[in-house]
Amino acid sequence: MRVQNLKRALDQLPPRLATTLLLHRFDGFSIEEIASQLGVARITAAKYLAQALIHCRNAANDRG
Repeated sequence: MRVQNLKRALDQLPPRLATTLLLHRFDGFSIEEIASQLGVARITAAKYLAQALIHCRNAANDRG
């Protein structure tokens, strides 16, 4: 059930935010590596990660 909820939350995210979260949490990339991979500034990659985490937490709370 938790995996399905995570999948739904990821599907709702813009692609760059979802990619950032997956690279960081599942592939172990650092913020610097993610920034390089996406071609964005480090601060932008950090913001993407924060936004993705907030969205997923909110989605989990909405589902109880």
